[in-house]
Amino acid sequence: MNLFPNAQIDITPPKDFSISLNKLKNSTEISSRLLTVLTNQPFIGQVTNKGFKIISSKIGIGAIAVFELDLDKNKREIKVSLNKAFKIIFAFFTAFLIIGSLVSIISAGLPQGLMFLIPLAICLLMFRFVLIGLAFKTSLNLGKNKLIEILDGINN
Repeated sequence: MNLFPNAQIDITPPKDFSISLNKLKNSTEISSRLLTVLTNQPFIGQVTNKGFKIISSKIGIGAIAVFELDLDKNKREIKVSLNKAFKIIFAFFTAFLIIGSLVSIISAGLPQGLMFLIPLAICLLMFRFVLIGLAFKTSLNLGKNKLIEILDGINN
């Protein structure tokens, strides 16, 4: 089990994938940083002839999933991963949850403090699967639906 979720979208590229990339480039606010900004374009990021690295432009949830395709490699799949900024934020939340629980265990004494281990495990699992997982899945579906509209040849 990975701490941070990721996904892959298999694509069947058309004969001339450069047309699809040009459509995506026209629908992308070109930026070197993957940060959500107010724009009328559906995506933000970098699009080149060798591939793309983009996020959805929807404020709030759009920047969580990063869509990446590298055409230099022979693989025809879009890798979707958690944005690096959100990885750092979620790692801090997890660390604070663990540190806070350890402080509670130590201050309550070892025998009574061991009762905190089950709630800690439940909190960590809920944090991972509910908060991180649900946010990633929502951002993934939002971006994937927009990519289906723009690019030709994405398998559902």
